[in-house]
Amino acid sequence: MIGSAGGFSLFLLQERVNYFASSGDSNSILTVIVLSTIGVIIVGALVMGLIKNGIASSGAVKVGGVAAAPRKFSGFALQRLAASYGLTHEQTKLLEFVFRNDGVTDPARVLTDLTILDRHFKRAFRTIGHNAANQDEAQARLSQLFILRNAIEAAPTGGGSGKIQNNMAAVLFTGRDNFPVKVLSVKGT
Repeated sequence: MIGSAGGFSLFLLQERVNYFASSGDSNSILTVIVLSTIGVIIVGALVMGLIKNGIASSGAVKVGGVAAAPRKFSGFALQRLAASYGLTHEQTKLLEFVFRNDGVTDPARVLTDLTILDRHFKRAFRTIGHNAANQDEAQARLSQLFILRNAIEAAPTGGGSGKIQNNMAAVLFTGRDNFPVKVLSVKGT
């Protein structure tokens, strides 16, 4: 039944359901539906990838106006970096604690810039001091933190030259005791 209202033709659905699609057009409609579905799946996968991995290598990702967690660094990448600096397994675990404590996303950049590294170690120093069960445990962990910092600076691939410099922090070992010191002057031979 076809009705007319103000110049518009009205088609009732009960009468002619496939009015717009003839038998030759059913393949083209099916093609459009399939391509649209594939397009929606691809766009959905891209959006989920951006949400999961982040848009940039550092910083937070905004999803619907809400900041998502920053992209995390890989533990395997940190182990490779630590091996290139000659760090032990315990030192690598401590370095991972320092980086995860501060939300570091690019450990390679942090290890090459000693001022940024010092900022992260300072925050880890505070965290260890606040979270230690007793003073002896805090001192032991802090000495390990200073040893790690000096090992990174003295490493040939690190930011330091590997040579002792004026006003450089160091740790002296005597038996089981260790003492953090500052080098005042260095004279060449």
